[in-house]
Amino acid sequence: MAEAALELLERVEQVSLCVSILERFLQALDPPDVIRDFRGELQEGLFHPDDAVKILTISQVGRIVENSDAVREVVGNPELLRQIIYCIGGEKISVAKEAIKSLSRIAQTQDGLEALFGRSLLVDLKNVMGTSDIVRYRVYELIVEISSVSADSLNYCANSGLISDLLGELTGEDVLVRTTCIEMVTSLAYTQHGRRYLAQQGIIDKISNIIIGADSDPFSGFYLPGFVKFFGNLAIVDSPQQICERYPVFVEKVFEMAEGHDPTMIGVAVDTLGILGSNMEGKQVLQKTKSRFQDLLNRIGHHARNAPTELRLRCLDAISSLLYLPPDQQTEDLLRMTESWFVSLSSQPLELFRGISTQPFPDLHCGALRVFTAIASQPWAQKLMLESPGFIEYIVDRSVEPDKPSKDAKYELRLCVLKAWDVPIQLYHGCNGVMNWQIRYARQRAAGPKAEQKGEPRGQQRHCYACDLHITVQIDWNLDPEPSSVLQKLECGFGFPSVLGLGHEKYSILVHGTCKLTQKALFFCWHPFCFGGSRASGTK
Repeated sequence: MAEAALELLERVEQVSLCVSILERFLQALDPPDVIRDFRGELQEGLFHPDDAVKILTISQVGRIVENSDAVREVVGNPELLRQIIYCIGGEKISVAKEAIKSLSRIAQTQDGLEALFGRSLLVDLKNVMGTSDIVRYRVYELIVEISSVSADSLNYCANSGLISDLLGELTGEDVLVRTTCIEMVTSLAYTQHGRRYLAQQGIIDKISNIIIGADSDPFSGFYLPGFVKFFGNLAIVDSPQQICERYPVFVEKVFEMAEGHDPTMIGVAVDTLGILGSNMEGKQVLQKTKSRFQDLLNRIGHHARNAPTELRLRCLDAISSLLYLPPDQQTEDLLRMTESWFVSLSSQPLELFRGISTQPFPDLHCGALRVFTAIASQPWAQKLMLESPGFIEYIVDRSVEPDKPSKDAKYELRLCVLKAWDVPIQLYHGCNGVMNWQIRYARQRAAGPKAEQKGEPRGQQRHCYACDLHITVQIDWNLDPEPSSVLQKLECGFGFPSVLGLGHEKYSILVHGTCKLTQKALFFCWHPFCFGGSRASGTK
């Protein structure tokens, strides 16, 4: 027995080695050569007892059908296609997945569609579905993938009757089946022709009615999250306002779930609100609910601070989506809206997220930084940041980030702040980035000789974010309200408008530096007290 086991092990190792060699060898051949020279071997490989050989064979068929010159060789071989179909019913999910992938590629051609949905192979496809419930849903997965390609593909699938079978199971009485089917139907709804078909068949209305009746169903917790996600995704790919107006039960159910106490339902509701509020139309839909949504935001802020970690992360992501406004869409009304939402999150929302960002959990830390990044370009948020003691120093402090994702998130926040304040973000001669000391001077409140004392010492070493090397910086404080005279002394041709403002706001800063990467002299001249207004930058 030991000898037999050893012999079997050696055989498995030999097969694995052969598969590895053949995979590289076949990859070097053109697809037409593979199907022409190894037609018989490909068909035999589908009957091989080792799953690795089957996967290799099916993957090669998938590669062949992507070649316009070779696809007809596969489509014209019904026995090969039939065996791939039966591989969907294999025990190993890896073999079934590879078979689904190859058949999906075959169906992307007109000849492939006609072959797969011809009478003979369609019978085989339905026979495979009868193997088990698991295999049946694998076939449904294949049908949805094919249907999503084009309206023509959807017509073939609909005429086969398999789409109708899937939709029938979705609206049936089995709650577990509903849970599985709704994910596939949601994938179909991502395409315009898929949504049109679902609407024509009355499926969207039926899903809405199931949600309405969910209150009287003790098992609705199994399928309700999937149904709510369906409408959330439908609103984003279509029109949030139209979907919410036509199916008001969707918005009502999302609010009920978010206001409840079931962590699973709260998480789904928060995700859906984040998706819905990720575009302007969705934000306006939520704003129409007025005080109810603001009360809900307070609950979300509470969960972001006190809930289990997974729910806290979902809350932070949703808050980022809800509060973000693209710079070109920041109207007064929308800015007032996002400010009121931010204030509704907590009595001290900025401190709430600062507290989360200082916790020793990288995911939460990055989530809080993304919230700051989402609001950093909005004037009301900039004012809060400037007035919050130590906040700007926290932004520029590179030493507190424990890992690369955290450093990247902090860097994105810095870039967003600097862009919003119009501080120079590009150092010339290939040195792209910003120096972290720039933001500090954007909020200095001193003037004249005192300002120099409070500023950085001359010759202070600072970082350039692009090359991550040090730049020697010298700070000069110019008391002349017309900085153009300073630039003339430097023999620089950049224009420089007059300084606006009174009192200490008329002073400007001239910064000299040398980048060790490019050995180029750099200087910046800007007005730190005019809310970060950059007026000129260049190289000397």
